[in-house]
Amino acid sequence: DIIFIESCNRKRSICTLNQCYETWETLETLFQKLSTPQFAYPNQSFIVNLDDIRCEKMNVIIMENGKEISISRNCLKSFMIALHKYVSLKKWLEYRMWNHAIYWIGALCNRIHHFVAVFRVLSRKKKIQRLVVLDGCIDGLRYFIWNKPI
Repeated sequence: DIIFIESCNRKRSICTLNQCYETWETLETLFQKLSTPQFAYPNQSFIVNLDDIRCEKMNVIIMENGKEISISRNCLKSFMIALHKYVSLKKWLEYRMWNHAIYWIGALCNRIHHFVAVFRVLSRKKKIQRLVVLDGCIDGLRYFIWNKPI
């Protein structure tokens, strides 16, 4: 995972958590190869991974590895827009994934509840009582998800 790319003395250093790699490619070429909203320019010498920003204060960002990178006046507006768009997109995707997971858990609970009800009807003749515990667990899970009793 790339934390940042730094341009220094005509070389570009691609820094990860463990190591730095050097290349002669331009920052613009590297930025185009990344082609994701996860990366942005805080100044003309850096491309940073927005996921690896620990904090931002007074036109300086601090990366996860402790590196402090200044945000230039020329790049400030576009960088902050990119950062806020990325954070908003990330929160929206997490929200959608959570809602999707809750939907499928609910659907699974409904299927299991239906199965238990059908099995209970079919097993009344044999007097099987073990499904009461499973049925109670499903009702508890449904109550946890939708905050209402069945």
